[in-house]
Amino acid sequence: MEPIHVRNVHRMVLYMTQVRGLQPMHPHLLRHACATHMLENGCPLDVIGKVLGHDNLDITAHYAQVSTRLMMTAYNHAHPHARLDVKKAREDPRNA
Repeated sequence: MEPIHVRNVHRMVLYMTQVRGLQPMHPHLLRHACATHMLENGCPLDVIGKVLGHDNLDITAHYAQVSTRLMMTAYNHAHPHARLDVKKAREDPRNA
């Protein structure tokens, strides 16, 4: 089996975006999407780097963009103020 040539992958992606009525995109965007989805689902950055074939985690970090949802989840889990009961805090007369 021969490997698929880069130009053909690019043509396939462009064709599929046209068929679906999407904005044109390049295949490289799929690497970014894959890395981001893996990160959001709990995959460690070093594992994502291996999947993408990176030797440098800085490159992997560039690919795996942290979404707002992931930031909020991490904040709510880790920050002590996020764990406060908001309703109790509002009802506390000291917070009036």
